[in-house]
This record gives sequence, C-alpha cells and structure tokens, in this order.
Amino acid sequence: MIKKKYSIILAIIGLLFTSVVLAIPFISKYLVDEAINIANNDTNYYKLVTYIIIISILTLLAVIIKIIDYFLYSHFYVTLEYKLKNQLFSSITYKKLSAISSFKSGDIEVLYEQDIKNVLKTYLSTIPQFVRQISRAFIAIILLFILDESKYKLMIIILLSIGILALIGARVYSKIIKPHHKKVLEADSEASNFFIESFNHHKQIIAYDSFERSKEYYDKLNLNAKKEKKIRNNILYTANSFMYGFITIIYTICIVVGAIFIAKGIYTYGVLIAIIQLINNIEAPFINLSGLINNYNLGKTSEQRLLNVINLDNISNENEINDFDSIKIDNLSFSYDNEKYIINNLNMDINKGDIIKIDGPSGIGKTTLLLLMMGFLNPNNGNIYFIKDNNKYETCKNRNLISYLSQENILFSASILENIYILTGVKDLNKIEEALKLANIYDELMLMKDKLDTKINNNSGLSLGQIQRILIAILILFDKPILLLDEFSSSLDKDNEKIIINNLLSLNKTIIYITHRNSDIKNKILKIE
Repeated sequence: MIKKKYSIILAIIGLLFTSVVLAIPFISKYLVDEAINIANNDTNYYKLVTYIIIISILTLLAVIIKIIDYFLYSHFYVTLEYKLKNQLFSSITYKKLSAISSFKSGDIEVLYEQDIKNVLKTYLSTIPQFVRQISRAFIAIILLFILDESKYKLMIIILLSIGILALIGARVYSKIIKPHHKKVLEADSEASNFFIESFNHHKQIIAYDSFERSKEYYDKLNLNAKKEKKIRNNILYTANSFMYGFITIIYTICIVVGAIFIAKGIYTYGVLIAIIQLINNIEAPFINLSGLINNYNLGKTSEQRLLNVINLDNISNENEINDFDSIKIDNLSFSYDNEKYIINNLNMDINKGDIIKIDGPSGIGKTTLLLLMMGFLNPNNGNIYFIKDNNKYETCKNRNLISYLSQENILFSASILENIYILTGVKDLNKIEEALKLANIYDELMLMKDKLDTKINNNSGLSLGQIQRILIAILILFDKPILLLDEFSSSLDKDNEKIIINNLLSLNKTIIYITHRNSDIKNKILKIE
C-alpha cells in the first residue's frame, strides 16, 4: 500500500541521528575526566577545549539531522495522505455496488479518518522509530562495552538479559493485543454508523418521537466501543507499566554497581557519567517497545481493513459497442436471498426507440430490473443483452449507452454547476442552459441569488421538485440513447410532469420508466408479476 522506501529513508536518517546523539555521552567521559584532571592542578586546557568543540559540533549536527527528519516526515505524510485518500475514493467509486453496499457510511468514515492515519503512522513513524530504537540500544551497548573496564562486563550481561526478555515479551504481547485493535475499530465503526445515520435521518427521529430510544441505542453501541477500548488499554498500560518497573529496577542496580566500581577504582567519574547516559539510551527503547508494537499492530489492522475495500471487484465498464438495435431480457431471474425470487424467468424484447413502462405492484422488482440492467446487481440466472448486428452484448458492460435516473433525489454538497460537471463532464453553458430549460427548471434557478453557482448543502434551499428537475437536466446532458427513469416525476406537479414528459419524448430516445402515476405517455407495458 505504501512503498518501503519512505520507511527506509526515515529509518536511515533516524540511524544517523542516533549515532550522533550517542557519540555525545561517549565523548563526555573524556570531557569530564579531563575537567577533573585540570581540577587536580593539570593546567593543560588543550584537550578540554577539543572535547568541548567536538561535543558542540555533534550537538549542532544532531539538530540539523532532526530538522531534516521533521521536514521529510511532514512532506511524506502530506503526500501519502493525499495519495491514500485518492486511492480509497477511486477504489470505492469503481467498485461493484453489490460489493460496496456491505459497508455503511460509518465504516467508510473510519477508513477515511482513522485507518489511513494509522497506516501512515506505522510506515512513517512506527517502523523508522523501531529501527531507531533498536539501533539506539545496540550502539549504546557497544559503547558501553568499550567503556566498561570491569573484569566480567557485568553491566553488559545485565542489559543483554533485559534485551532478550524484552524481545520475548514483545512477541507474546503482539499476539495478545492485535485482535483487540480489530475489535476496537469494528466497535467504533458501528457507533459511528448510527451516529451519522441519526443525523441523516433526523426527521424520522422527530416524527416518531424517538429521541430517547435512539439515544439509548447509540449509548449501547458507544458503551460497547468503550468496553473494547478499556480491555485493549488495560492490556497496553499493564505491559507498559511492567516494562517501566522492570527497567527502573535494572537502572537502579546499574547505578549501585557503578558506585561500587568507583569505590574500588575500576570506574572513573567520567566513565560512570557516560555509562548512566548510555543506560538511559538502552532502557528507553525497551520502555518504548510495547508502544511501538501496539502502533504497528494497529497500523497493520487498519491496512488490512483498507485492502479489504481496495481489493473488492471493480465494476465492469468495457463499452464494447456505441449503438444497439434492441434490448433482450433473456430468461432473467434474481433473488436477494437465493430463496425467494423477485424476478423469475422474465423475457422481453425492446426495440430501439420503444417507450416501455415497467408495471407491477410495489416491491415486485421493478427497480431491481433497472439495477440489473445497469449491472448494480448480478442475476441468478439469465441476463439482459444489447443486440447489435445479431450479436449479444451484456448491458452491464455497456453502460455508456444508458442515462439512469434513480429514485433517490440526491445531489452532492457543491454548486449546481459543479454537480452538473461531476455527473456529466459538461461545461458548455449553452448546453447546460438548454438542458435546464427542457427540465423546466432554468427560470427558477435564474431567480436565485447565486443562480447556477448556488451551493447545495444536504439539498437545503431547494425543493424536492427542483432537485428532481435538476437531475432530469443532468440526465438529458448525459445524452445517451437509452433513458432509465425510476419514479422520475414523483416530486413533480402535473403541469411540470406534462411539460417534461413532452420534452423527453422529443429527444427520440429509448425510454424505460417506472411510475405509480397514471401517465399520458403512449408506451408498451412490461408487467412484472
């Protein structure tokens, strides 16, 4: 999902920074010892000044490397965040409706807001930090080995024992914490889903006086998320506390041993000061280890969640033909649950230029038939084909021939012009004006303050009838030979409906439509029973 080069670059910079920073306590040993020598009446300041200059240069170099590190991290983060969000949007946009419909809006929001951040943090922070911390401990142990002049290298044995125990503990901890990260993300998604849906369906909550009931249900979901987070955090903080306590005890032992060695003349003051600083640089990585493992597992869980969406099947858009002679519904059957068939063995031939009304009682499968034609659903048996020169082509693979108007009267939170461009790609104002006139909405929009630049936020400021007519104008602008209309006039008054129907008929398109109204359109009937 993210190339390893970003982690490698930041890890190398971190390694350089660690090397420079650890050189400071190593040189400080000689600085302190030289200062003590001068205090004992040695008047040679040359070495002291030299060590001061070296430490100053190392400090300045560390600052420069850190600035570069921050700059590259920021640059990589912003760049990759942009790419990942675009990748997620593109993936969702090109997926089959049947595949993507299993996700709720809250799931997608968590993917967009949380999971992408977790993945970025893993690759740009956690992995480089892990390399940095391991190298920090390793280099510190090497320097400690050089400085420790005791016979049995007691300090090294103690600290290596810590490292071995920490790695074993990290392995066990990783297996324990990983499933809890998944549970937390799933619980958050459920609570987020209901939160967003409650906002979107606020009218229903008011209409059914369900304030307390909806709050009770959300509280149940939120409480579950709280419980999962509490379990995960208890494991996390228990591991951190245990590691901190263990390291603190070892640190105290090292100080005591160092003091004894000074008393016996094995260590100088400079050696002890350097060793203490190096021990700090050894204990810190082990204290941070559980946190890094936690972040890594969280990032990997989020990465898998994103890949689960990205790897879904893409919708077919082959566009094999640019025209057709007829449409053939061939022994078509469909069931949502593979038990009860909504459509069963349906057959019909539709010629180019026909006006077809799909008829039947509510819930019989009229809208389902249009969804099958668009390829939003897959039939259990049979298929729908375009016939061209006596050859069959699946309609779902040739949506370039279809303009589809669904039941949902929804526009994006953008201006009217931006909505038109997003859905049709048309920028020509003359064409847009003509389509809006055919949809009998142009004059009303021109009376608005911002006209076609009017912003649409949750469809506010426009009536359902106006939104429906804008969508009809968009349908016209898309300019395909076949119009699929699902309850296209449900929010229109009789006068508007009559004008728009006549304008649509004048386009000489093949029209397949669903309506529960009595219509004056002369058409063939496709009855679903």
